[in-house]
Order: sequence, then structure tokens, then C-alpha cells
Amino acid sequence: MKIPLILAQEPVAVPRGPRAGVLPETGLAELGRSVSRMGETLGDIGQARRDLQIKTEVQGARAAFELGLATLDNDLQLTERDPDTYVQRFETGASDLQRRIGEELTIAESRALFEAAVPGVRLNNQVRVLKHRNTLFVDQQEGHLTHTLDQRKTLAGSAPLDRPDEFVRHYREATAAITEMEPLLGAKRAEELRIKTRQDFLDARAFKHKETDPADFIRQADTTYAGLDPKQRDVLIKGALDKIDRDERRRLGDAEKQDKEALRLLTEAKKQLVTDLESEAAAGTLTLETLDLRRDMRQLDPDDYRRLRKDIAEGGIQRPSDPAVISGIALDVAAMRPRATEADINRLHDAYLNGRPGLNLKDAQSLKEKLTTKLRVLENEGESDLVRDHNQAEQTIRAALGIRPGMIVEALKDDPAGRLYFAGLDELSRRSRLFRTSYGGTEDPLTVAAELVPRLQQAFGQASQPRRNELTRLLRYPTPQALEQAFEAGQISEPSYRLEKQRFLDLNRLPPPATPEGQAKPKEAKPRL
Repeated sequence: MKIPLILAQEPVAVPRGPRAGVLPETGLAELGRSVSRMGETLGDIGQARRDLQIKTEVQGARAAFELGLATLDNDLQLTERDPDTYVQRFETGASDLQRRIGEELTIAESRALFEAAVPGVRLNNQVRVLKHRNTLFVDQQEGHLTHTLDQRKTLAGSAPLDRPDEFVRHYREATAAITEMEPLLGAKRAEELRIKTRQDFLDARAFKHKETDPADFIRQADTTYAGLDPKQRDVLIKGALDKIDRDERRRLGDAEKQDKEALRLLTEAKKQLVTDLESEAAAGTLTLETLDLRRDMRQLDPDDYRRLRKDIAEGGIQRPSDPAVISGIALDVAAMRPRATEADINRLHDAYLNGRPGLNLKDAQSLKEKLTTKLRVLENEGESDLVRDHNQAEQTIRAALGIRPGMIVEALKDDPAGRLYFAGLDELSRRSRLFRTSYGGTEDPLTVAAELVPRLQQAFGQASQPRRNELTRLLRYPTPQALEQAFEAGQISEPSYRLEKQRFLDLNRLPPPATPEGQAKPKEAKPRL
């Protein structure tokens, strides 16, 4: 540290030096006095330096203390909302700050002077702290008041429309709470809260009225709710109109659903009645009197009546169904997603009763029962994984028998694949857990299909061998290529060409010849398409 140069305040006399070898007595005395005065001057310089250091330390400490108090107050105002906790934390922080700054002072006099200045500094800040404490207290109490008003508004809004006294009671409790707080809030703020509370309570009551009885709310909007803000009243009126429209549409929708359900139940009842009457007709116990009574009671459609009347005429004695007809419709009904309807089965039974190829009553009943079961399962299961697995199982069986899409009906005419496919589907349905309710099945449909495929393929090979032999015998050309060459050369007519080509196609659809276990599979005699 550089020591400052301090000039003396008065001149210092410097004695003249004696001549060499001569030092008078008076000269020695004067020299002593000069030395003494110089010592005093140096002592004054040291004290001045110490006083300046003390002053500088105290000023710095006070500045740091005031800055620290201001920072502490700002931080607490941002983070602390409780008035009592705010004051407590400020006092604790100020004391800690005072202690830390005092410990940093190096001179005892500096510490004493700083401690003496602290009360004045803290007093100045105390005014600001107490003012903010009051602000926090007011905010806290106003928050409690706001919570109370919100609760009263909720209670008033939920009060029954036929209990206006209950609404009024909650409103009075709310305004009384505002009045109690007015000395703290001030007249202006209290009046603002009264106006807002009145609007809020009216709004809550109007909303309740709109939701409970929108039509009545619209009728009273300009009278009972005249004090409501006009814009808010218009919003609520529009909301009431929208609710009336929604309620009407919901009412109509519910009525439509009820009508549909009633129609469904009626249809199911009529369907069950027809089923019961068909069973009686098949047993020969249905009388014309009973049938006419059901018709007169409008429990039978004209088509059902005419069909059952003819069934009565049959007297329970039934001719067999047409084989081609029953095989086609049966295969469709056995599929997971039948295309045939109950009306289709009834038309085939009508054809039978009128002497045309069709279904007798017993077969028609059985097929309708299976169809109903399939449709019920599809309705209940939807697009579940089990339904998808069952469909995949059916596709596996079709592929194993060489039945491609669109060839099912054709395959049933003369082809054993159709009969085997029908038998496979029937066993799959009885064993699949998809039909656990209808048939008691418990097995995975894909597992069942995997088990059925080898048996069906073996049976298909054995059943189709006579057909294979017949087609092979009828072929005029050894290969399809030879047939095409002969047709291009004009060696065969077009009708004969089409017949020969169909034979190759039929042969191609057949499975390879069945091979006894342990023997090698023979080579194909004819190329396949």
C-alpha cells in the first residue's frame, strides 16, 4: 500500500549548522526540539491513515448491508406470499447478513461503528417490509374472500329452481363477507366485488335454469335475469336454444331406437312362431284352423301362410330335396359368412311345394337353423380374432381341396371336392370354440383345420380317382399343347375344342392320385394346366 504524502500545516524551523568542529549549546537544544516536533508529526500521519481506513471500511460495510437488504427483500417479494413468513424470513436474513459483514471487518473500531449504524439502516428498511407485509395480508385475505364467494356461487347455482330462498341466502352470505372485509379492501374494491358477485350469482342461476328448463329460461330471460350482462344473457339464450334442439334430436333418436328394438322383437317373435308352426307341419300336427287363427291375428305374413298351408297339405310326408339345390345352399350356409338369406331358403321351399327343384320342409328348417346360428355368432363376435381365425381355417380347407374363389357352386355339381368341403366345414363348426354356445366346440379352429386337411386330401384323392380315370379315357389329345396345335391347324371343330379344353381343366382341378402309405407316388400320366 502506498503511503500518502501529508504536508505539515505549519513551517518547521531547521537550525543552521555550525561551522565545522563547533556545536554551540544553544544549537543542541534547538535540534532536540525539532526532532520532537517531527515525531509528533509522524504520529499524526499514522492516526490519520487509521481513521481513513476505519471510515472506508464502515462506508463499504453499510453499502453492502443496504444492498444485501434490498436484494433479500426483492427475492422474498417474488417467492413468499405469506405475510408472517415473509417478515420472519426477512429478519432472519438481515441478521445473518449483518453478522457476515461484521465478521469481514478487520478493525475493531470499524465493527463498532458498523454495529452502531445497523439499527438506523434496518429501521429504514423496516418501513418497506411492513408495508409489503400489509400488502401480502390484504392479498391473502382477499384470496380467502374470493374462495368463499366462489363456494357461495356454486351453492347458489345448484339451488333448486323452486327454492329461490336458498339462492337468496347464499347471495346474502356472500355480500356480508364482502362487507366484513371492506375496512381492509377499501370502499372502491369492495364495491367492485359486490358488482362482480351479483353478476356471477345471476349467471350461475341462469345457467342452472337454462340446463334444467331451457324453454322456461328463454321465457324469463328478460325479466328474472334483466340484471344480467346483456352479452352474457344472449349467450345463455343461444345455449338454451341449442339445448332444446339437442334434446329434441336425442328424443327422436331414442324413439327411433325404441321403434327399431320393438320391430326387432316383433320380427324375432314372428320368426320363432313360423319355426314352431313349421315343426308342427313337419310332424303332421298343424291344423288349418290353427294356421287361419294365426293369420287372422296378423301373426303371419302372406307368404309364410301360403307356404305353411301347402305344408299342411303334404301331411308330413315329404319328398327328398333336390340334391343339386340342397348341396349348393348347404355349402353356402356352412361357410362363416353365408350369402344366402332365410328368404332364399323359403323360396327354395316354395319351389319344392310347387313341384320344382327345391328344399323340403325338414331340410329348409335345418338350414335356417344353421343360418341363424351363424348370423348370431357374427353379430356377437364382430371382427374378433376368433372370427378371423375361423375364416382362415375355412380358407385352409378350401385351398387343400383345390377350391378357388368362385368355383364352390360349380364344384358341388359333380365334384367330390364340394361334398368333402361341406363335411369339413360341418366338422370345423362343431369343434371350433367360436361356436361353443351353439355346438359346444372347445378347440382352436386353425388347429382343427390342420388336423382335417390330411384326411380330406386323402379322401379327395380316393374319391376323385374314378373321375380322373374317366376324364383320362375321354381325352383325344395327350397334352393341352397338342390340343391347341390341332385347333390352330383346323383339325378339330370349335365345339369339340371347347369340350376337350374343359376336360383338361377338370382334370387339372383333381388332386394327384392317392398313394398307399409306404409306396412312391406315381408320375402324372397327363400334363396338368
